Amino acid sequence: AYRTHQIFKTDEVLAEVKFVSGLSKEKVEDQVFRALRGINDSAAKSGVLRDPLTGNLGSIDTGEFMNAIEKITDNKKDTTLQIAAAADIYTEGPVRVKFNLK
Repeated sequence: AYRTHQIFKTDEVLAEVKFVSGLSKEKVEDQVFRALRGINDSAAKSGVLRDPLTGNLGSIDTGEFMNAIEKITDNKKDTTLQIAAAADIYTEGPVRVKFNLK
C-alpha cells in the first residue's frame, strides 16, 4: 500500500518550450514530445506511480496536441508553449496536462 501525496497542483507549469517561427511540423512535434518525455521522467522521479498494465504515467488529448502543433507551426512569430497540470496530480496519477500558448 502507498500513501497518496500531491505531486503537482492544477495549472502548475511542468515544462516550457520556446519555438522560433518557421519550424517544420516535424521539428515542433519532436520538441513537444521531448518535453512530454521530460515531464514523465520528472513525474516518476517525484513519486507518480506508473500504470501497472501499460507502464504509462498519463495521457494527453490528441486533439489538443494536434491543435497546439498546428498553431505553433502556423505562427509567424516566436511562440512559447507552456505544458501545465490539467488538474491536481497525486502519487497514483494519472499525469494529465494541458497546453498554453504564449
